[in-house]
Amino acid sequence: MKKLLAILLAAMMLLACAIPAMADEGSEPNWTEYDALIARPTSSPAKPRCTRPRTS
Repeated sequence: MKKLLAILLAAMMLLACAIPAMADEGSEPNWTEYDALIARPTSSPAKPRCTRPRTS
């Protein structure tokens, strides 16, 4: 039983290392649009926190 588990663990480790190596080169997402959205400054003014008048 221990040998079977050791073989299974070794196979899982090899598979985990092999999957990223077999991935397509163009499969990475293009993050340039998201980076531009994050870097763009907001032009809207800050909103007031409370619009009710104080009653105290």
